[in-house]
Amino acid sequence: SYCRNKDVFSFETTTMIRGIAIIFLLIGHLSEKCIGGIGWFEDAGRWAVVMFLFVSGIALSKKHGIENLGKKFFLGRIRRLAVPFWLTLVLFVLLDYLLIGYYYSYKRLILAFGGVMFPWPPNGPAWFITYIIVMYIIYFLTSLFRCSFPYKSILLFIYSYSVMFLILYTKLNNSFALWVIYTAVFPAAVTIGLFRDKIFVFLKRLYNTSMPIYYI
Repeated sequence: SYCRNKDVFSFETTTMIRGIAIIFLLIGHLSEKCIGGIGWFEDAGRWAVVMFLFVSGIALSKKHGIENLGKKFFLGRIRRLAVPFWLTLVLFVLLDYLLIGYYYSYKRLILAFGGVMFPWPPNGPAWFITYIIVMYIIYFLTSLFRCSFPYKSILLFIYSYSVMFLILYTKLNNSFALWVIYTAVFPAAVTIGLFRDKIFVFLKRLYNTSMPIYYI
C-alpha cells in the first residue's frame, strides 16, 4: 500500500536530479577545459552522465513500460532530442567559422546532423546524444521480446555489454571508448524502474526493522 499511495521517483525528484547533474556537468567541463592540472572536479562530469542515464532509464520504465513498444516510441524520443541538438550544433559550427575561421568537412557535418557525434568538435560534449540514442534502440529491441521483466532486464545487460565489447575489440574504440565506463548504468536504471515498487517495499521494511543496515 505504501507504493500505491506514494509515487516513487516522481517528476519533482527526477527534475531535481537533472538539475544537480547539470551543475556537475558545468563543474566537470570547467575543471577539464579551464583549470590546469588534474583535479577531482573532473569526475563531476562523469557523475553527471551517470545521473542523466539513471534518470532516463527510470523515466522510460515508468512512462512506457517495456512491452512491445511501437516505432512511435522511438520516433518520439528522437524528435525530442533532435531539435535542441540541431540548434546547438548549428550555433557551434557558425561560431567556429565566424570567430576562429574553422570549418568542417561535409562528412563530419553529415554524421553530426545525423546524430553521430564524437567527443571532439564541432560539439564534443554532445557525444552523449549518440550514446543515449543507442540506449533507446536497445530499450526498444528488448521490448519486442515476449518474456517476463527479469528476462528483459538480463537482455538489457546483454545488449549493453555486447556494445561495450564491440567497441573494445574493434576500431570503434578510437571514437567511442568513452561509452565503455557507463555500460551498466542504463540497464541497471531500467531494472530499478521496472521493480521500483518491490524495491521500495523492501527498503521500507528494512528501514523499520534495521535502520543501520538501511543507511549502509
